[in-house]
Amino acid sequence: MAYPTSVDVFPTLVDGTPAYAAYFNNIHTAVLAIEAALGLNPKGAYPSVAAALAVANTTPGPAGPTGGAGPSGPAGPQGSVGVNSFLFMGA
Repeated sequence: MAYPTSVDVFPTLVDGTPAYAAYFNNIHTAVLAIEAALGLNPKGAYPSVAAALAVANTTPGPAGPTGGAGPSGPAGPQGSVGVNSFLFMGA
């Protein structure tokens, strides 16, 4: 199986062509890998995993440990003061 380092490729089966256990086992392994990577209920309260990821990628992070810059930029949420603000305030 290729996932998670690359995308799995499965052959297209045609009606009347015998399918082998290895084919279904490969699909089973791929599904288990996806489920393990995403965990239980990866969409949470959102309508889809894509929607949950979109919110997670745009939500500001918490303020830094000293009230400085959080992961989202110069100031954390709720107007906390970033390190650069102290420099310009003459502190």
